Amino acid sequence: MAMILSAFIPDMATRLGELMKSEVTKLLGITGDAKKLQRRLEMVTEFLEDAEKKKTQNDEIKNWLKELRETIYEADNIIDQCWIEAEKHKTKEQQASAILHKFHSWIIGRPLLPIVSCCDKVELRYEIANNLRRLNQKVNAILKGKSQLLLISTVPNKQTTKLSRKMSQVLESDTVGTDIETDTDNLVKMLTEKEKEDHLLFAIVGLGGIGKTTLAKRINENERIRGVFEIILWVCVSKDLSDTSLLTKIIDLAGGDSTEARFIAQLEPILAKTIAQKRFLLVLDDVWDAQIWEDLLKTPLKDGARGSRVLITTRYESVAKKMGAVHVHNVKQLSTEHGWMLLSRSVTPNEEEIHNLRNIGKKIVGKCNGLPLAIKTIAGVLRTRERSKKEWKRVYESKSWSWKELPPQEVMGALYLSYNDLPPHLRQCFLYCSLFPADFTINRRILIQQWISEGLVEMKKDDSTLEEIAEEYCNELVVRNLLQIEHEYRNGKSFKMHTLLQSLAQFLSREEIFKDDLEFDLSSTTRRVSLASKGIMGIPNEVKKQESLRTLLLSMNPLKGGGLDDIFVKLRCLRVLDLSETAIKQIPDTLRNLVHLRYLNLSSTRLREIPESIRHLWNLQFLGLKECKRLRALPKGLEQLRRLRSLDLAGTEISDVPFKIGKLKLLNTLSGFVVNGAVASEEELNGCTLEEIKHLSELRTLQIVNLERAMNHINARGAELKNKPHLTELELGCSSESRDYYSFELPTTIKRVEEIFEELCPPPCLESLKITNYFGTKYPSWISTALLPNLRRLDLSNCRLCRRLPPLGQLPKLKFLSITDSYVIEAIGDEMVGTEEQVAFPKLEKFHIRNMANLANWSGFETGTLPLLQSFQLESCPKVRSLPDGLQRATALRELWVVDAKILEVIENLETLEELSVWNTPRLEKITNLPSLKELSISYCPALKTVETIGTLRRVHIYDYDMQEIPQWVGLNSSTIRSLDLACSDELLKRCTIGGANWELIKDIEHVHGYSNTRTYFSYKRSTFSFDTNIETTPPPPPPPPPPPLPPPQEEEEEEEKEESSVHKTQDNGVAANEENAKTSHESPLNATLHEPQTNKEEEVVHTTKDASLILDSSPANSNSNPKFEADEVAVPSLHRNALCGISSNTEEDEFVDAAACFSPIRGGHVEAPASEVAPPPPPPPPHRHRRRRRRRQDDVAADAPSATWRAEGAASVRDRLVLVLAFVSITQLFISFWLVLKVWAKVK
Repeated sequence: MAMILSAFIPDMATRLGELMKSEVTKLLGITGDAKKLQRRLEMVTEFLEDAEKKKTQNDEIKNWLKELRETIYEADNIIDQCWIEAEKHKTKEQQASAILHKFHSWIIGRPLLPIVSCCDKVELRYEIANNLRRLNQKVNAILKGKSQLLLISTVPNKQTTKLSRKMSQVLESDTVGTDIETDTDNLVKMLTEKEKEDHLLFAIVGLGGIGKTTLAKRINENERIRGVFEIILWVCVSKDLSDTSLLTKIIDLAGGDSTEARFIAQLEPILAKTIAQKRFLLVLDDVWDAQIWEDLLKTPLKDGARGSRVLITTRYESVAKKMGAVHVHNVKQLSTEHGWMLLSRSVTPNEEEIHNLRNIGKKIVGKCNGLPLAIKTIAGVLRTRERSKKEWKRVYESKSWSWKELPPQEVMGALYLSYNDLPPHLRQCFLYCSLFPADFTINRRILIQQWISEGLVEMKKDDSTLEEIAEEYCNELVVRNLLQIEHEYRNGKSFKMHTLLQSLAQFLSREEIFKDDLEFDLSSTTRRVSLASKGIMGIPNEVKKQESLRTLLLSMNPLKGGGLDDIFVKLRCLRVLDLSETAIKQIPDTLRNLVHLRYLNLSSTRLREIPESIRHLWNLQFLGLKECKRLRALPKGLEQLRRLRSLDLAGTEISDVPFKIGKLKLLNTLSGFVVNGAVASEEELNGCTLEEIKHLSELRTLQIVNLERAMNHINARGAELKNKPHLTELELGCSSESRDYYSFELPTTIKRVEEIFEELCPPPCLESLKITNYFGTKYPSWISTALLPNLRRLDLSNCRLCRRLPPLGQLPKLKFLSITDSYVIEAIGDEMVGTEEQVAFPKLEKFHIRNMANLANWSGFETGTLPLLQSFQLESCPKVRSLPDGLQRATALRELWVVDAKILEVIENLETLEELSVWNTPRLEKITNLPSLKELSISYCPALKTVETIGTLRRVHIYDYDMQEIPQWVGLNSSTIRSLDLACSDELLKRCTIGGANWELIKDIEHVHGYSNTRTYFSYKRSTFSFDTNIETTPPPPPPPPPPPLPPPQEEEEEEEKEESSVHKTQDNGVAANEENAKTSHESPLNATLHEPQTNKEEEVVHTTKDASLILDSSPANSNSNPKFEADEVAVPSLHRNALCGISSNTEEDEFVDAAACFSPIRGGHVEAPASEVAPPPPPPPPHRHRRRRRRRQDDVAADAPSATWRAEGAASVRDRLVLVLAFVSITQLFISFWLVLKVWAKVK
């Protein structure tokens, strides 16, 4: 990241001022030099604003700033070294004081050790003083150089952003208009049809920021896609992603194991085995190089099942074509109107506020080139401005739109303007985000800690901590659409940065940040290197040479520790080192050299021990050891890390803590606090006593586990949690080992645990509380209104022995409540709601109840309770017969989930409910009086027969692979339902096809998608009357063959021969006429059908469905096609069928209708005909008629009758002769019908 000097230098001057207040400057003899440096830094600050403006137009100013930047980095290291010496001095002074106090000797009062501790290394004192003197000379020269650059002195303008509280209510939407809906439907249809074909590749192509990824995500989340493909994989193929990392990602996502493979030759067979015989959809987002398909993926992916698909997004159509895409979808830019719609919705939820800015807004949209990303980032700028034409015009006329040094991409001008509008401190933090891999989910806590460690967070004068200030930075970047919230967790959020924004950040910080493969030498100005997820097994030599490096990220690599010793010796300026999720087993003692290190992350490694030399990291602020399963002990001397702010031990098996954790007085986050065992003597203690928490007055977040190990309640009282003035998040828990509960359920143990929890009363400022694995029989009494007035979130998990709930209804600010795994509670009543004098749960918005096996009764929820409740979840409560009455009075309720409620029968009277999901509730019979319901999801509720007609119902999802019939209530609501998703049996899917038994129930719904667990599917869209499916229609089983007919008398045979003779004459005339007409009408579809050569006789039978009577072309060319039905397609008239089957018409009117029907176009897989009332299909013809028709079509229409007569006369038996006669009669009927058709057609023409 390029240092933002206007943010960095004032902070450095402040640190110098604080340093001069300490005794260390006097002891080192640098007071005068420190004052000079502070004054000169303040003078430089006055010219920075003007220099930053002119640097793009003047190379001399750019070089001046570059020289200043290098000098400031050097100054930062020197000031840091002074602070280290101050820490050493303070430590030695405290040690001396302790010795004097203990021994009461004659040296009491003599300041002997403190001075010696800071002056015992004369060379170090001289080096620091000399460096500071040299630094002053450099800064002085830089100040003199500014006079030649004609820079103007200005008073630094502290740029601040005033964001309205209403900004959190802005509608977040990535899409406008209906095009994306249509594009999604079309691509889903193409991806799922023709499933028997081999693997096909599809591409989405468009400019950067145009919405390719948004479209691909909508496809990825489509219900139909989820039903058709067994495996769905999403991988972002960024420029900096190595081949091995790409293969590893795909294998891991597909459920394979790539831990032992390191090379392409090893990974490819693993991938092939992982996806073998599985139908998959692989989405490759942001592809740049077409060679990854031929060289890397094509061969192993061939082992997937037929019908597997690959979908790519890329900016270049040439990439798609080189990869062999069978279809390329080009995403269109937004129109001006749609662009304005997106801009206005992103600026404010109330468009009326900016209605008068419509014209200037459309001009701004025009500069965004119709790219959604550009429009949304500019909207982030406009949110911070006044709603006036003057302010919006300033944005429109900004020079940042056309900065000449930007990469040649349409969207970059808008993105740079958004970046340039940030305050200096936020610009630094934005640029730092370019270190993370593309499409990487950035953990909020880790990001904040790294910002602080790099000195990017500006300290305020109020009581806010650096973490709280950094949290504000995150929120502002989100509001400005420069970061996107990916997930929200109990302890915070995670973010993602759009690849184009990341590209901009990389471009602007290219001199100082490196994150590509090490194929070329690093620059001497490089300060930060990220090799995360590169598949490296050792630290590259190029990295080891960068002695000025400040940040090194090596996480998510198979790194085993080779080269760590070198970086600990050479990279002594490191502030941030991330080795998490690597294979390292040991840390060398040379770790002591990283005296500037602030952030060390060793989480999820194979470490068995931490070296004691870690105590020399005087500046360490954040230490992460989360999920280090093999780590059993912490090193001695860790209490010397006096600046430590966060210690994360969550998920470890640490039982030995040989130091006083209470000495780490700056800790504000402590996770996985290790409680000592309940033993008699202090010498045997191998953990920490709860009393040590007493000294941690800065705690904001605290997690204490294994509380059953605490000695007694007096020990817990010593923690004095209620006196922690800043504690906002607390988790208290006992052992999570299930086998321990039985031994813990002894009365004495239960009583001791209850007493311990009772003494751990938190302070009134607490906002989040979690109690887990608690095995007391009653909850602590301090869970009440008076003692927790600010509690917003409460989790009660696995409290197995508590039979009654505390009075939670009276907590005035509680917004989220979760009660899980409380098996002995049988009723929820007045004891939880509280007194009747106040409204119960006045602020509660989300209420979750799960795994309460004996809960049966609800009471106490009177009118007015739960006034703000928006979401209620009831899961795995098998004895609940009805929902609580309070829900019917919850006027804000929008979402209801019911899962595994075995005996629940009715859901009713929820007037404001909009979304209802009911899963595995076998006795549910009725859903009624839900007048606002918009979305309904039902899964395995076989008894549900009644869903009252709901005029607002728009989306329905039904999941039940055993379901054989569409519920009748679907048909009753079909006029309002716009979307229906079915996961059901194969038989039901067939009944839902056009003309099937359930077709009438769904035909009026706009979108219907159905699929089964055998990957059979169908999709129907009413507005275009399109129907797509892979369901194979099979003919009805033929009836048993009739008994052989009796041979006719001889006289009848002679008469039949005469009739045959006359028929043949008629046929000869018809054939001649047919040949004449064929010259002009040989393209007739009917002729094409009759004269088409057939290669598969058995497939030529014309099948008719029970009600729809569709003729499906089963020729080899179309045998694998899916039946499709367009808007003008209807069933073929019965007379048309009769003509094709050799059945003559009886009336002249019938002949005319038949002729018109015969000339309707017939295409492979479907038939189009005029809409008319369709007669019911005739019964299946007898078997001999099918045989004769197949034989007739095989022999060709032009075959003459005499040849057939000759074969009949040569027949040996009377039976064969009779069969031949019947065949000739059928052929004659066919030719007569055909002749009539031609005659009518000629008249019409």
